[in-house]
Amino acid sequence: LLAQALTRLGVALEVLGFQDELLPLKPFDEELGAAARRRLEGMLREVRCDNPGGHNQALYNDDGPCLLLASQRLGEHPGEVKVLIVLSDGLPEGRHSDASDLRAAVARIVTTDQVLIGLGIGAGTGHVRDFYPASVADVAAAELPGLLAELLEDVLADPARYRPAEA
Repeated sequence: LLAQALTRLGVALEVLGFQDELLPLKPFDEELGAAARRRLEGMLREVRCDNPGGHNQALYNDDGPCLLLASQRLGEHPGEVKVLIVLSDGLPEGRHSDASDLRAAVARIVTTDQVLIGLGIGAGTGHVRDFYPASVADVAAAELPGLLAELLEDVLADPARYRPAEA
């Protein structure tokens, strides 16, 4: 629904999933058509590892390398305000990386022109506060649409508020 609303507002967006690799669900250069909608609808099935034709590697959270790739893709796209929102439901325990890789990725991204925000989806996701300077943890799935709407409105009105203070 968020992708549909942003598309209607003319906001360029990309939706990426990740497990042990980045999963393009709705690239910047693709319309929000039937194929993209099918991939977006398959996100929950990816988490359960039962998405027909999907990647289905939910045991892996290679957050650091996937976050860097997402940031690179966002950096290559034009726009005045670039917002990268990470929805996390687990610790960064991947096939190819660990927590130190996520810390390094976040440290690199916060020095760019991108706003980076971590959202912990579900109970027990307080770990997002340890990794992302701008974060909200333990967000119930039912609260996510409203929180995302408020967050995007606030970020677009005052992106500097979501950037780490200069050291």
